Amino acid sequence: MVYEDIKCVFLHIKRRERLEADAVMARPKKTPDTAAMLEVSRLYYEKELTKQTIAQQRRTDVREVTWLLSQARQHRLVRIEIVAPFADSLENQIRERFPHVEKVMVAGAGTAVTTTKAYAALVRQWAVVAADYFNHLAVHATPKNPIHVGVTGGSTIYEFASAVPQRERNVHVHTTALIGRGRMHKSAAHIDPIVNASILWSHCGGVGLCDFATVPPYHGTKPGPEARTMVEPQLEKLAEIEPIREVIKAMDSIDVVFAGIGMVNPPGATLDLRNRISAAALLRPIVTPQQLADEGAVADFSYNIIDAQGRSKENWRFFLSAGHYSDHSGIAFFQHMVETGKKVVAIAGVPKLPAIKAALAARVFNVLITDEATGRQLAEGD
Repeated sequence: MVYEDIKCVFLHIKRRERLEADAVMARPKKTPDTAAMLEVSRLYYEKELTKQTIAQQRRTDVREVTWLLSQARQHRLVRIEIVAPFADSLENQIRERFPHVEKVMVAGAGTAVTTTKAYAALVRQWAVVAADYFNHLAVHATPKNPIHVGVTGGSTIYEFASAVPQRERNVHVHTTALIGRGRMHKSAAHIDPIVNASILWSHCGGVGLCDFATVPPYHGTKPGPEARTMVEPQLEKLAEIEPIREVIKAMDSIDVVFAGIGMVNPPGATLDLRNRISAAALLRPIVTPQQLADEGAVADFSYNIIDAQGRSKENWRFFLSAGHYSDHSGIAFFQHMVETGKKVVAIAGVPKLPAIKAALAARVFNVLITDEATGRQLAEGD
């Protein structure tokens, strides 16, 4: 009888081990969605909901919720502290040096970012913080009083838009510039503002407007003075088209902008990393990054080129952008937003320190999401 009891216990243990092994094997074999990881982490750690409740809300099973929480830890989304994602002392030091900056949020160490993989991981951390801030701004929007959000192009804003949890919000999304592009050189890559605007709009339930227009690309033979002579006439011709005028004038209603900062000609960067931190590849038909650097250009902010002192030049105007028909066109549009108390959120860090400093000199943003290493250099004046 004792033998039979031991045998039953043994079989029960083996059966449980087999079920647990099957559960592990059944774990989803897919790349985790950043927005899903963030939302599940919030529900579990902040709202203190059970995994069963979260699974019911998301119409999935407990196994996937457990997997998403595990992936969130592996991707360091929980490590960057959803509860308090910014360092108060560092924020205060930066704000003392740059009084027009209202808020600084720090995510990630940011040291030794020399590869595309390391930079991408850092950008994902910024994206989670940016998505959290966006939710904070959008929570009070109503159908009668929606929030108008502007977005730039680039991989940083793409990650931010992708990290916003999907739910209905009263949001109207705008691009902040109209970018014409054809087939790019095989060595170049860029995510257009239209892509980022569409993703953000879809994550907000697609209930508001997604305002943008498409324009033709430049078609120079080779970059240089001759190619640049076509820029102003082409912009003037585009500006006369009524649908384009309507889209650009609608940008005047933007309440908050989420913008990446680009380097014009980043030194020592690999080709892959250069594509992630610079939008200069878009201008190759008419001007090279080196030609712009020789003219003193350091950074671009929403496709507006500026030098180290934050100044722009008339012959650095390559695209139709927000404020074109107003008294505050180009870089002045964002300066005016800051001056009038609207939010301009810049998301950038290493290896874009010179570009961030140029944008700070221009006073084109008042909210900064960055990494600890960049924050310390800004605070200490290095």
